[in-house]
Amino acid sequence: MTKQSGFTLIELMIVVAILGVLSAAVVPVFKYYQERTERSAGCKQGLLQAAVEMELFKGVNQTYPPVGLFNLPNVDLSADEYTFFIDLGGSGNMATSYQLRCEPSAGFDTGCGTLTYDNFGRKDAPAAVAPNTADSCWR
Repeated sequence: MTKQSGFTLIELMIVVAILGVLSAAVVPVFKYYQERTERSAGCKQGLLQAAVEMELFKGVNQTYPPVGLFNLPNVDLSADEYTFFIDLGGSGNMATSYQLRCEPSAGFDTGCGTLTYDNFGRKDAPAAVAPNTADSCWR
């Protein structure tokens, strides 16, 4: 009598069930790390590079650049999932403060939301959803 080798249907179903449980646990974690990586590469890096350019301009001109004249040749603000904004404060043509904002696209990075950086070096995430904080979003 020859012995047949192979897998039974029950054994295959057990393997499929185990893979389903593992993938259900791994996919949300993967999505979290993917958003965190995009936030670092697309948003945080752009904000910090723009802040450096703002400070360099102020060092030469004693004022922050007006938005219409502000050119960031050394800063990559082309992240697909984010939109960047510059809010200037001051009177007339003399900008004495700024706040840089990086807003995610709808449905992307819902845990942290908009990240901000100002001329005092303050980092914030005003729309962060618990358990996220400004510190964890900027980490």
